[in-house]
Amino acid sequence: MMIISREFVDGSQLILTIDRRQWKNHHIFVMATIYKKRALAIYWQVLLQKGSTNLAEQKALIQPVLR
Repeated sequence: MMIISREFVDGSQLILTIDRRQWKNHHIFVMATIYKKRALAIYWQVLLQKGSTNLAEQKALIQPVLR
């Protein structure tokens, strides 16, 4: 979070991305910000379910980051 607070000032654009990945038997929801052409993970959560998430689940996963 230090990069975000140091590099992004009020009024600047912050790009957030979301992704769902499978790693071995784990399903992981990742939220990242784009910084100098790289995605930096800023939040992730291991999902208990297999398969896709719906919009309501995605909104719930994003809420902690938007606060």
